[in-house]
Amino acid sequence: MENIRTMECLEHIRYRPSMYIGQIGNGYSPGDAIYTMCNEILMNSIDEHLAGFGQSIILDVQEDMVKVRDFGRGIPFDKIFRSATDPNTGGRYDSVEYKKTVGLNGVGLKVTNALSTHCIITSFQSGEYLSLTFFKGELISSDKGLTSEDDGLCVEFVPDNEILSEYTFRMDILRDIVYDYCCLHKGLKITLNGVEYVSQNGLLDKLDKILHHPYRYAPIHICDERFEIAFTHIDAPEEQIISYVNDHHTGNGGTHHEAFCKALAYVLSKYFNKKITQEHCSKGLVAVIKVSIQWPSFANCSKDTLASSHMWYDADDNHGPTIYETFKHTLLKTMTDNKELFANLEGIWE
Repeated sequence: MENIRTMECLEHIRYRPSMYIGQIGNGYSPGDAIYTMCNEILMNSIDEHLAGFGQSIILDVQEDMVKVRDFGRGIPFDKIFRSATDPNTGGRYDSVEYKKTVGLNGVGLKVTNALSTHCIITSFQSGEYLSLTFFKGELISSDKGLTSEDDGLCVEFVPDNEILSEYTFRMDILRDIVYDYCCLHKGLKITLNGVEYVSQNGLLDKLDKILHHPYRYAPIHICDERFEIAFTHIDAPEEQIISYVNDHHTGNGGTHHEAFCKALAYVLSKYFNKKITQEHCSKGLVAVIKVSIQWPSFANCSKDTLASSHMWYDADDNHGPTIYETFKHTLLKTMTDNKELFANLEGIWE
């Protein structure tokens, strides 16, 4: 065998971008590549927030340039280059946070770098900074010095329109992305082009935003370290459920969607001592669901349908409680401990 060349990682990303980042699009759909790139960088910053480092993120989008600045720990200077170019680095493989990701598992920054004409990565640590500038994934310059900037990371990138086609960033889509992240993480502040977004009530704020009809009872909001749910019923023939897994929107639902509907029907039947079917329970149900699962499994490459049955797995393939049992137990406890929350539900299915 002669003249066989091994393709480098970043070169392969540029050659087959859809393998890494999904649909290319032109910026008119939330699933298009330019928003996936934004999400990957934002999720890295949110991981820092969840780890207890940094309460705010700044996102600036001007024409074709994106800039994300967080105030976490930054990337150690000796790891920045590899974090941006080497597929064998990145990701906290032994941490609970890493096991609960649905992003590109440690290669999000590398993919963003590879698919950008220009990408500037600047880390601020203890009064010093190191900045690396890349052109189409290749390092072209670096700069290091002293700074008065707060610790954290700044990533600036321009998606390459030769690979991603002509695109346009839509501010309505970016606003929805930022708003959702804030609702998924109560108290996190994200500033988009100078406008601050923050949610004080988590998914309850998201539920309020999507309610377009008078509800039949005050929305019920349940928070647990493994999941968060906000729901109510309206006078409508169908259900409307928006679901997330580890911050990722599952547009086609999946096992967490099914588990919630099944658990709610069971708990209501038990609480009111009457048979309430899932069909009756789902009629007019409006809900927002977020679950936090280790090693989530999806039914397809687009990750829009959750296939996991259990909340967690370990290295020996032991597994925790099912999603259904988790929902059922917490709903039962909530109804028992807070009967006033559910007082208005009585008679709703007469």
